[in-house]
Amino acid sequence: MIFAIIALLKQPVPPRDGAFEASLNEHFAPHFPRIVNAGYLTGPDGERLGLLGLIEADTFRQANAFLDSSPFTEAGYYDHVHVGVFDSEIGRVG
Repeated sequence: MIFAIIALLKQPVPPRDGAFEASLNEHFAPHFPRIVNAGYLTGPDGERLGLLGLIEADTFRQANAFLDSSPFTEAGYYDHVHVGVFDSEIGRVG
């Protein structure tokens, strides 16, 4: 199944250092769950508002485990998070 993870960042977005960026790279490097697509949600002035990710996992538990192990989650950077099965109706994903 494909899950959508929508995570809104606390504002203002806390600064990140090189160690944080390295931990992000480690988090996204494994091949499971497969990241179908991911990116930042930005506002009209280019400010980062949050993240949207589409991942392939077998269960909600796996999707939530991926989110829970995120450096953003561990650092407490998210204000609101939603995880749900992505049921594509228009267009194609993947």
